[in-house]
Amino acid sequence: MKLFVYGTLQVPNVIRTLIKRVPRGEPAVLCQSEQKMYERFALKRETYPVLLETRNRVDVNPIDGVLYHDMKDDEIRVLDEFEGEEYSRALVDV
Repeated sequence: MKLFVYGTLQVPNVIRTLIKRVPRGEPAVLCQSEQKMYERFALKRETYPVLLETRNRVDVNPIDGVLYHDMKDDEIRVLDEFEGEEYSRALVDV
């Protein structure tokens, strides 16, 4: 499975701590379209960014990140737990 990350999970030491390895990855950009656009926000009193779907915007910036390859289901579960309850994973184009 492939996984696009755009925040702290891009940092090799963070992902290595969580899943005990750094998967093969490559720089990637989240595709923005008229049907689905995302905007990156910083949260108050937090050190990590969030992406929120936005509509009717023409000035949305590209979202840079890393596309990891060959992710295992149990590794994805660990990363989902790390992200917390308010996190949700979505199918996106990069």
